[in-house]
Amino acid sequence: MRYIRKQNDNYSCTPLAVANALKWAGYKFSWKASKKEFCWALKTTREGTERKNVNAFLSSAKKLKKIKSSRAYKNITVKDIIARVKKGEAAIIGYYFKDKKGIGGHTFFVSGLTQSGHSFYTVNLRPGRAHVSTLQRRLTSLDTNKYPYHVWFIRKTHV
Repeated sequence: MRYIRKQNDNYSCTPLAVANALKWAGYKFSWKASKKEFCWALKTTREGTERKNVNAFLSSAKKLKKIKSSRAYKNITVKDIIARVKKGEAAIIGYYFKDKKGIGGHTFFVSGLTQSGHSFYTVNLRPGRAHVSTLQRRLTSLDTNKYPYHVWFIRKTHV
């Protein structure tokens, strides 16, 4: 499967993660041709994408025949993420971080676990795999009451 791995700006990580979830489910499209539509559908601006817009998009995605999405889980444990991914689900994860510019956010896609179960296969989170402990540190690097991370699970449906 060919995922979209390159984010060419500082704001389209959420549309890219959602697009990769659809690719994972079997939809075929070109990111180059579809990026504007994904950004429009998720109401993405140069400041990014609000979590409520992801919820709205995935709720409306019920019309899509190949996926079933969950509501957003706030601050779910990494152990719970592992359990759901082991059952064959994928995840879109959005979290906050602090850098030189202040508080920022990033969203990426998790397509599975390595055979050992110690790392997630990730898209748009370098280097393409994230050790479970690294993911735990990233998600909880800030006060999660003030800066919660969100996880949406995606399940393939059989058409």
